[in-house]
Amino acid sequence: MERESDNPAEYIRNILVTEPANENETGIYRRISSETRFTDRMIPSVLTLRDLWHFAATDHPDNNSYGTPHTDDQGKVTYSWETYKESFNRIVKIAKASKVLFGLKKLDRVGVYGTNCADLARILGVCNVGAWISVSLYDAYGPKSAQFIVQDSEIQVVFCTPANFDAIVGIQKECSNLRFIVVFDKMTTIASSRDAKSELLKEATSKTAFSSETKELLLPRISVDKNEDSGGGKADVYFLSDLEEFGIRFGSSLTGEDKLEWAENVELDVPNEDDLYSIIYTSGTTAQPKGAMIKHGTITIQLAAAYRNYLDMQPTDMHLSYLPLAHVLECTLQALCIYRGTSIAFYRGNPRTLTTDAAVVKPTFFVGTPRVFERVRQAILSKVNDSPFYKKWIFNAAVSS
Repeated sequence: MERESDNPAEYIRNILVTEPANENETGIYRRISSETRFTDRMIPSVLTLRDLWHFAATDHPDNNSYGTPHTDDQGKVTYSWETYKESFNRIVKIAKASKVLFGLKKLDRVGVYGTNCADLARILGVCNVGAWISVSLYDAYGPKSAQFIVQDSEIQVVFCTPANFDAIVGIQKECSNLRFIVVFDKMTTIASSRDAKSELLKEATSKTAFSSETKELLLPRISVDKNEDSGGGKADVYFLSDLEEFGIRFGSSLTGEDKLEWAENVELDVPNEDDLYSIIYTSGTTAQPKGAMIKHGTITIQLAAAYRNYLDMQPTDMHLSYLPLAHVLECTLQALCIYRGTSIAFYRGNPRTLTTDAAVVKPTFFVGTPRVFERVRQAILSKVNDSPFYKKWIFNAAVSS
């Protein structure tokens, strides 16, 4: 897709294209670069986020996609990476396993609850290729807001981080629609002996096994009772690693062509551009959270608009993911990374270590909040103030220029 100008000022000017219909309305304004037409898609075949992932896996399969931070015993931070092809294959396997195990149908709602991480982003991809509607819950949501969203959006499955497991178990008793919970990784090493809910997960520590007689994978799970007032029943809890291993039997092709010889054929539903991609709720600080309905086509058009309007991401760029994926800006930016083959590194989940994470991955793109940028500024100034006079002078001269 051709860029129209290298002058960023061209993209912040608006032009009146229709006069107001009456005194109570304004006219319609458009960005000057789109005065006579709407933005075209970058690639005609990429109409949905499912199309976007398929494009990434075929156009730049060997580019690094998601980076996961690790801290060793000495406190050194390193990142492990997977490629876009590897991410796509994992996403398809988890999607097929979810369809079989949970009985998900097209446009069913799937919740994602936790701090930004590769697993969380990957599950959003699972929803994209499975034609399910993702509903991201802010990590900071309290039980009241989280329960309202699970009930309001009729979520059937919630994928969550270990840190959010107790919260989701606490509200699932009141949510008759919530049937399954998937925890991102094994919790036996971090479960507290003082925490009864976390201790429940110690019941599901056995390795997933394959039965040669029934040719089935036996997934360890536990069941959590619901309150009778919410309809009773149970919610089954699984681990994501077991779910992914279960998905191996169905292969990594969207059509099921590469399934194992003995496995059943599983084909995923296909979303269209007018289907809902996500329901993104407000923070709920002043009232109950309100859900914004986002379509697949909305995001793919935004990608084109962002690229045309001076956001020139390249495969050599690096995005450090901090802003919650419950925020549409972070979702759109990551979608643009997927399109361009840009690497996405995730911070360690602690805002206080954000500057250390940034020093390791050296991001060229970052989306944050004023408080975060002020923290980065203070960290820089602190180091400058501890430096010799000549370094301070060079720094101040560079900033003032």
